[in-house]
Amino acid sequence: MIEQYARLQAMLGQPVNFTDALQEDFKQRAERKVRAGLLFGAIAKAENISVTEADVEAKLAELAERSGKHIAKVRAEHQGEQRRNLELQVLEKKLLEYLVSRATIKDAAAKPAEETST
Repeated sequence: MIEQYARLQAMLGQPVNFTDALQEDFKQRAERKVRAGLLFGAIAKAENISVTEADVEAKLAELAERSGKHIAKVRAEHQGEQRRNLELQVLEKKLLEYLVSRATIKDAAAKPAEETST
């Protein structure tokens, strides 16, 4: 995450200032991402949710249509790490759809800000 931040700052021509507060923020974000990944992995395993080759092909076709590229070019662009990232995106979407389908959503009146902060 810090490397991505540094690259983005360099692309924007901005200085990279690694303060203790910034590093702590990145640490907290990274911990949340890891915990979410572990939780999603456990749910996927427990509920037998997986990504099939058909799921990946559908996502590649969607990307090809959106970008106007030929499907073969999109496939070629999504090899190795990019393909793994694509599979993770598909899995995340399937997990979120599963969780939403299982959720009970209730409408409730919003409380004024001073009541929620106590």
